[in-house]
Amino acid sequence: MSDVESVDDFAGKFMMLVGRICEFGDAVEKYVVKKLLRSVSTKFINIASSMVLFGDINNMAMEEAIGSLKAHEELLKGQEVRSEEQLLMARGQDSVRGRVHAQGSREGRKDKSKVKCYNCQDYGHFAWECPKKGKEEKALLAQGYASDEPALL
Repeated sequence: MSDVESVDDFAGKFMMLVGRICEFGDAVEKYVVKKLLRSVSTKFINIASSMVLFGDINNMAMEEAIGSLKAHEELLKGQEVRSEEQLLMARGQDSVRGRVHAQGSREGRKDKSKVKCYNCQDYGHFAWECPKKGKEEKALLAQGYASDEPALL
């Protein structure tokens, strides 16, 4: 049984093989459930081993074993759907958070009218936001190049 194959598909193929073997005269009814449980994919190993340990597989009907595997398959599908839904919800929440943060909500902003800049001594902005800071640095650079001091090379 492959990981992508459903229990119904696998059970149909398995029953067809059992029917062909019975046509040749072999008595396989005693071993059918054991062979079925040995041939399940890795995602059904847990349920197959619990059926072997706690169930009477020698007297278990083939339909009962297939029914247990189908029930386990439905459980797995439900868990996959829930995990996909949680992933989509998390992605949606992240995108909403990003939009709110990018918009810069008014509640998060602080009143800067009483803040004094240490560079220009004006109110309304911090020193790292000072618009005059860049102009002063450019002016100092221009004065440095204008000096007539000889440069050492």
